Amino acid sequence: MDFKSVLSQLQRTQDKKVETRINLASEKHLSLNIQQILSNDESPIVRRTLALNPTVSPNILACLQSDESKTVKDAAAHHSSAPPLVQQKVDAALFAREPVLLRKLAQDNDVRVRFAVTQNKAMPADVISMLVRDPDAMVRGGVAIHCNPPFEEWVSLLKDADVSVRLAVASSAHAPSIALSVLAYDIAPDVRLTVAENSKTSPRVLISLAQDKVAQIVCAVAANAKTPAEAFKHMKLDSSVKECQQLAKAIYSNAHAPGEIKADARELLTKFNEKILFTKIR
Repeated sequence: MDFKSVLSQLQRTQDKKVETRINLASEKHLSLNIQQILSNDESPIVRRTLALNPTVSPNILACLQSDESKTVKDAAAHHSSAPPLVQQKVDAALFAREPVLLRKLAQDNDVRVRFAVTQNKAMPADVISMLVRDPDAMVRGGVAIHCNPPFEEWVSLLKDADVSVRLAVASSAHAPSIALSVLAYDIAPDVRLTVAENSKTSPRVLISLAQDKVAQIVCAVAANAKTPAEAFKHMKLDSSVKECQQLAKAIYSNAHAPGEIKADARELLTKFNEKILFTKIR
């Protein structure tokens, strides 16, 4: 870059109009000196714009990760060229065994580090409790998927306002039966669907879900190997219903489905296939 261009950029860093400095921060291949000046700009919007710049220096990015503004820190933390320091902390969060270090990492500013802590098998109970109350839903969901917290923490997770956390509980291999029972009545269909798909869901809950008004949920119950014979009594193979073929496939593919309804499903599928073949011939 020639001297005039550098001088022009330097002058723009001092421009009183914030728009000018924002535009400068978004330009590619800024010199390191210009980036250093912009990283200390009084406007968090300018600093955030620099953090989002695809050509920002890794060293500058590392500094912006410790910015006083949360929006700037978040932008720097999620940059595709985030500095190796973040990966080092993620690795430590995954494999560390020292409780003191894990407690520190569980409070890290970077959500990826805190999420990695949820996957650590050596996590102390107090750290689990800390992460259950993390401000980021991804971390709280990570606890539900990877950990086996005390019962009172499960209660907190299954009541979470963020549906993604309740989905994580519904899919968890560690979730207690009572948690899945509660989520079987969740307002979000995706949560009930996930409970229906969970191999740990109790027969009693599956019987209840077999009567759900959402056809996809009933199909999930039909495909679940743990579904008891009583649940299949609530499933109607009505060829006039749009989702009937999907339900018939789910029943027929379930090795534990009662013989009578399985035969009905097979007959219905045969009719569907014959109809498709006849349509093609015509």
